[in-house]
Formats: sequence, structure tokens, C-alpha cells
Amino acid sequence: MELKEKLEVSKNQPGNNEDGFISLMKKYDIPLTRQNYLELIYNGDVPTELEAEEIAALPEMFQDNNEIENDGQMSLV
Repeated sequence: MELKEKLEVSKNQPGNNEDGFISLMKKYDIPLTRQNYLELIYNGDVPTELEAEEIAALPEMFQDNNEIENDGQMSLV
């Protein structure tokens, strides 16, 4: 059996741009809530406040602009 000399780069499947944490939550039947997502991405050490930039970096389903306070931070308590 002859091996290929050139290695091929793995390519993303079309339409598969789902966040890895969301995929993990689905795989292990973790409810898709903002709090569960934050617990995962912060490894259980979720800050009490998130800045506007951090909220904007969250997947759209976990963004809630109504919770942002006037100083550009969101309280998680």
C-alpha cells in the first residue's frame, strides 16, 4: 500500500460554524442557557460582571443587551 506524500488540511464542513462550547453542551445534554455557557467558558469561575465587549463576543443566543448597565458592564448576580 502506497502512502500519500502530501498531507491534506482538514476543512470545515459547509455550514458548520457552531461554537465548540455549544456543541459540547448539546453532546452532553447540558441545557443551552447563558449561565451554563458562562460556567463552561470560565471553567466555573464566572465573573460577577461582564463588559460590553465580552457580551458582544458571546454567541448571539446568549447576548441580551437589555441587561447591560449604563457603565457598559452587565451584572451577573
